[in-house]
Amino acid sequence: MNRGSLVGFASLLAVLSAACGDVSDAPLVAPATDISMLNVIGSTSALVDAVGADLANLESKLVVPAGALAVPVQITMDLKEEDGHRVCEFAPHGLQFSQPAVLSFEIPADVSPTDVVTIEWFNPSTNSWTELGGTTVGNRVQVELDHFSKYRATLVAVPS
Repeated sequence: MNRGSLVGFASLLAVLSAACGDVSDAPLVAPATDISMLNVIGSTSALVDAVGADLANLESKLVVPAGALAVPVQITMDLKEEDGHRVCEFAPHGLQFSQPAVLSFEIPADVSPTDVVTIEWFNPSTNSWTELGGTTVGNRVQVELDHFSKYRATLVAVPS
């Protein structure tokens, strides 16, 4: 490479460096990943209006009855694996219904008919799970909801 080419190359580098700004302080790591999405097993979303809707996501199902929402709302239903449980998390968080929606979970085939399966919701103010109960209908356990949060079905120990 001759001297003229080196000067031209150095000038090009100076222009590129000025155009890109000082990158010496730029981090050398990849952007952060949203870890809340790492354990998602399935996700579904729908625009739900005053007519209502049914959303299903693998073994969980939500039925929003007609009249439960006054305005259209984009509802997202994520099924996640958390601490050995399947957890259904809804958005927008805290959405209130004027009529209860019905959430149900499929009861696994290996659960005995004498076992009790209940649905719990995660209370962020106490940072704990709270039992809601539930009604068994066929191979599903269901409960009425008046708001969105995180929910899971859990096996209740029955004394023998």
